[in-house]
Amino acid sequence: MLSLRLTGVLVLASRLHPASCSTLLSESNTIVLPRSTNEDLRTPAQIFLNCFFTLLLCIWFCGRPNIPVKPPPHKTWYESWLPALGARIRITIWLLLSPQLILVWAVRQWRGATSLKHTYANQGPGWTRVHGFMMNMGGFVLYKDGRPIQALSRKRFASLLRVAAIEFPWVTEEEITDRGKSSWALVLLFAVQTGWFVVQCIARLVKHGRFAVTLLELETWAIVVVSWVIAGVFWEKPLDARVPIRVDLKIEMEISKDETPDVAPFFPSTWRDSNREETIQKKVLSRIAEEYGLDPEPPRRKLHLSTFQTIAATLIFPFVWPIARIYMDHLAITCYPKSINLRALTAPTFYHTDEKTFADLGWQRGSEMLLGFVGALIGGAHFVLWGSTFPNHSWDLLWRFSIFSTTAVPGLFFILHLLDALADRLPPFSLIRRFSQDFFAFALAILGVLGHLVYAAARVIILVQALVSLTFLTIPNIQTVEWTGYIPHLG
Repeated sequence: MLSLRLTGVLVLASRLHPASCSTLLSESNTIVLPRSTNEDLRTPAQIFLNCFFTLLLCIWFCGRPNIPVKPPPHKTWYESWLPALGARIRITIWLLLSPQLILVWAVRQWRGATSLKHTYANQGPGWTRVHGFMMNMGGFVLYKDGRPIQALSRKRFASLLRVAAIEFPWVTEEEITDRGKSSWALVLLFAVQTGWFVVQCIARLVKHGRFAVTLLELETWAIVVVSWVIAGVFWEKPLDARVPIRVDLKIEMEISKDETPDVAPFFPSTWRDSNREETIQKKVLSRIAEEYGLDPEPPRRKLHLSTFQTIAATLIFPFVWPIARIYMDHLAITCYPKSINLRALTAPTFYHTDEKTFADLGWQRGSEMLLGFVGALIGGAHFVLWGSTFPNHSWDLLWRFSIFSTTAVPGLFFILHLLDALADRLPPFSLIRRFSQDFFAFALAILGVLGHLVYAAARVIILVQALVSLTFLTIPNIQTVEWTGYIPHLG
């Protein structure tokens, strides 16, 4: 009863004397909501549901996985649903922990799709970016005697096509789009819900001040803004497609698995995939070349590491295997794309066909700099609520440490890659250039390992605090902007 009267006094004071309300809040810190509130006050359940439905739409509409399911037919229902659920969960975790990583992945797939569009623009029905995205998704599967045997990567597809081992697949853009689950109703729902959420947050900031937005709403707002960009980049990518396009093999052949060659110690699993890709490629082309008398022209890619880089990487990675496994998703997206394994019928979760990395070191840095820049912006956005009310001093310190870490770590990535790019402009073979290259490579390796650990921990802390913050709302948090309630929305 006492908490009910106190809340009523505080609400009335906030309407009549805002200054006195802030004084009362500084003494009591938090309020306890009554079971029945006025129409112009929000409850923690309403705030949570608004954020939940908004994030759910962002995850579903923007986190578009590659085809995770093996080609039909499926003997049991879980053969189709479990891989799709696993891919969704993995993308969801990264979208919540590091939305900028999903953005860079989307950009890499967009670049690969655009490149494929230009490569095959005059073949078949004329490829569009939709066809390119389908290739990025592992959406072209090689069939032999009516059975699927291999999901085609970009290089395998080009190689088989060059020696006439397959016919160019005649599939239109409409046929590929029809395999997706997107619709204008879903697009409209996503636009209205996310648009309403951003507008009501801005309106609350303007009317009631920056502390009127809860921690959970600020976190959701940041993810929504990044999701808008991801949605634009992924606009032509089929949503939740599960049935690949069949490509029949015209030549009788068998692909055997060779021994895995030596790999560089810096990125073990990623380079193992890359070398396996070349091994399979050589085997396929050699078998075809024997029958047709053609030059297979296998691709060649080499990694040049200095002695210092090799020693440093060899000493670091064996002791940080769990962190390195997390770091591999980062590498697969920004630097060294994974290949499709031998006999695999689906592509890796973060597979893309943008192979510009090996030919253009500048684009690799560009991906890392984009990742760091957007990450720093997301972390910096949390400074809006610097000085928010927390139940105790420990929570306050934990919040400040977390938002500082999520801003500083990606910011350091951006600065180090920028300085590394500037160092490349120094005179070649100069001592300063060699020293700077080794220094920045070592610093980025250390930051890549330790920084990812600190960043992931800080992001988890922020998400947990954002949820727990609904238990100690303040008066500005529960006040509403009346006109925003007339906009249709979920929650």
